[in-house]
Amino acid sequence: MMSEKPLVSIIITTCKREMDILERAIKSAVAQTYENKEIIVVNDWPDYRERIEELLKGYPEIIFISNAGQSGACVSRNKGTEAAKGEYIALLDDDDEWLPEKIEKQVDAVDDDTVLVYCDIFAIKDGAELMSDPKRPYPEGNVIKEILVSNFVGGCSVPLMSKSAVTDCGGFDPAFRSCQDLDLWIRLAKEGEFTAIKEKLVRYTVGEESITGSFDRRLQGWEKILEKYEKDFEAFPEAQNIFTGTIVREAAKCESFTYSVRIFKKYGNTTDFIKGRIMRMLGVY
Repeated sequence: MMSEKPLVSIIITTCKREMDILERAIKSAVAQTYENKEIIVVNDWPDYRERIEELLKGYPEIIFISNAGQSGACVSRNKGTEAAKGEYIALLDDDDEWLPEKIEKQVDAVDDDTVLVYCDIFAIKDGAELMSDPKRPYPEGNVIKEILVSNFVGGCSVPLMSKSAVTDCGGFDPAFRSCQDLDLWIRLAKEGEFTAIKEKLVRYTVGEESITGSFDRRLQGWEKILEKYEKDFEAFPEAQNIFTGTIVREAAKCESFTYSVRIFKKYGNTTDFIKGRIMRMLGVY
């Protein structure tokens, strides 16, 4: 564990969000029990600049950056990272919020080889908490195989990350319309170790209008992950089997059968068990 408390840069990215919801996120960042922090708000909707500036008059300690034009979440997060002075960064989406001890508990969990500390979440939809998996795993250490299987870390509001590790691996890739988080987590897993806190410290908003809720974009993101990390999946064929099976299953659920068959044929090096399950699901036999 670290003997001194490092500076943590909290980066809140916002785009066309109503001020009361944005302020809820800001308040949860300000209320963190961890004291050695800075807060940066990055606005990606120029028409909202003035109203955000008015809101931030009540928070003079917050650093404000506003993009000249809409650039996307990846660019906004990268801009916030570039401006950050902290040894560690923590991202917060404008419709999410943290429990007060989130950052403090994550910093306390950092070891010498740690590049990312994640935690569990309260998934909130329409004001109600969704049921969580009581048996969910919490992989730690070298997690490259596990992160290729699924995004067990979660969304961008969850982890505390080493700024140098994020910078060294290139930050967020703007080419991704979805799965930007998973893309970064995979590269970070190659930089060092992950640490888990088995406690819910984030209130994550599940919205139908979000990128995560757009099935077509999710499919595009998943396929892009398969293409970008082809060599990594080749090193862990079991991970590719499971990841591919997830794509095919989710596509079939939404009756995107043509897409399911195409992915199945393209990445058809699955085990007989998974292949049989996929074929039955697609109605092949």
